[in-house]
Amino acid sequence: MNLEVNDLTFSAGRARLLDVPELTLSLGGITLLTGPNGSGKTLLLAALHGSLPGAKGRVSWNGTAARASRRTRGFLLQRNPVLRRSVYENVVFPLRAYGRPDPAKVMALLERVSLIEKSRQPAASLSGGERQRLCLARALITQPQALLLDEPTSALDPQATQFLADMIADISTSIPILMSSHDRDIIDGFSSARLHIEDGRLTRADIE
Repeated sequence: MNLEVNDLTFSAGRARLLDVPELTLSLGGITLLTGPNGSGKTLLLAALHGSLPGAKGRVSWNGTAARASRRTRGFLLQRNPVLRRSVYENVVFPLRAYGRPDPAKVMALLERVSLIEKSRQPAASLSGGERQRLCLARALITQPQALLLDEPTSALDPQATQFLADMIADISTSIPILMSSHDRDIIDGFSSARLHIEDGRLTRADIE
């Protein structure tokens, strides 16, 4: 999955919050986006996905503009809303939007994220770690070509963090992942290509 960025900027008033003149990546496995809180990680991921209103410049995935190709990617936010429905209905919802629900596919994915026994429970009853796994399943259900994950382990306890990290590592063997994190344990746990952002600017790119 090839990502190309040219003259990407985003401002709020007079403040320039993103400034990425050029970036070319061939994504595979896990690519980590690191940086302190407030450095612009979330804004950059949203801009790369094509979902940041007001962003300027060119972002393309495999030669197609980011906004036009959003359906080919999954985007997991740091805080993901869940529908006031069952776990199963939350995962099947994107398929209904495409008009092709597949119950067997949904159940197989729920088993993969260890939520099959809770498929009929209200999504609101899940713990924080379980909600993240639910939202990860919802992002995967449309078979995306890439995943963007924004601080997916934020505010989780160590056990839930490790469980989700192991799951992400497994998924990355078949789907390229670009993931932001400032959690040192997560960063040190992945032998990954890395980008580093500070004050809206990429200051380091350790990409082979």
